[in-house]
Amino acid sequence: MHISFERKATNLLRSVCDKRKCWERANDGNCDSDCNYAACKFDGGDCSGKREPFSKCRYGNMCADLFANGE
Repeated sequence: MHISFERKATNLLRSVCDKRKCWERANDGNCDSDCNYAACKFDGGDCSGKREPFSKCRYGNMCADLFANGE
């Protein structure tokens, strides 16, 4: 079974979100920087103003990384 690099990266980031218990800390009005990833839904919107800025990007995590790097 072939799994793309992006899917592997997304799955890895989701597992990081789980380990950091991001889902428990989401939507509390506080941006937890360790959960500020597309895979963690930007801390349930706490870090993105309740928006999903990369929702139309096929590779949300990659788009977020490139945007943060100014590329």
